[in-house]
Parts: sequence; structure tokens; C-alpha cells
Amino acid sequence: MNKQKLNKVLILFLILIWGFVGYKFISNTGSTHSPVEMSKNSELAVHVTTILRDTIHINKLNRDPFLGTYIVKKKKSIKKAVRRKPKARKIISWPQVEYFGYVKNHNNKSPLVLLKINGQVKRIRKEDKLEVFRINSVYKDSIIISIGREKRTIKKN
Repeated sequence: MNKQKLNKVLILFLILIWGFVGYKFISNTGSTHSPVEMSKNSELAVHVTTILRDTIHINKLNRDPFLGTYIVKKKKSIKKAVRRKPKARKIISWPQVEYFGYVKNHNNKSPLVLLKINGQVKRIRKEDKLEVFRINSVYKDSIIISIGREKRTIKKN
């Protein structure tokens, strides 16, 4: 088929399709079944059509349709809240501690810390225990010491 003839046939089909779509659009908008109609007394009367919908009630199945087993509901047990009395904490008396610095030797991995405890100067290595407290971490400007579970940070003077 010639290219011109093919184009003319395709344009004709295009016009027919759009004509059909336009006809359907115009025929639906000019419908005589409008919900608002004027009555004889020239009052505005509204006729509304209601659509009733089907409702379906589905009962809960007790048996699993795929496995064939029955579903058993577990009963929840209600537990009463038991109030526990808070444990009385021991009041820990912290000694007066001053941090003067540390010395690190290339032979030992843990630094030697210089502390003043209750007026006495002591030299302690990191992770050592002295009397009641222990040195956890050593920094240039501070140390972290602990007595039991309580920790404190002591700054350098």
C-alpha cells in the first residue's frame, strides 16, 4: 500500500474513534434523567436515588481451612504487680582526693598516677586498688575512680 493511502486510512480511523468518544460524551451530559426537576408549583423538588448496598457478615472460623487444625485461644493470666521496697543504699564516704598528674614509662603499659588522698601523697598504677577505691581511667587532665558501683571524675589541680 502506498504511504499516502495508509496515512489517509489511519486518519479516517482516528476521526471515527474520536467522533464515537465525542458522541458518548455529549449523549451522557444532555441526559433527561436529572435528579433535580421542577414541579408544577414551580418549587424546587429534589429526587435522590439511593443505592442499597449488600452487606455480608462473616463468621469467625474455629478451624484453619488449610491445615485442618482448630484454633485455641490462650487465656491471659492477670498478674498482680508486686511492689518491691527499694533497697537502702549505703552512704559511701569519699576520701578527699587531689590529682596531680601521671608518669608513663615505655616499659610499663599502665601509667603511674600521683594522688593526694586525705593529705597523704600516694603513687598508684592504673587498675590498682588502693584502700577502698580503684582507678578506672587515666587522662591528662582527669582520672575516673570508683568505689563499688559509684564512679567519680577527679580533675587535675
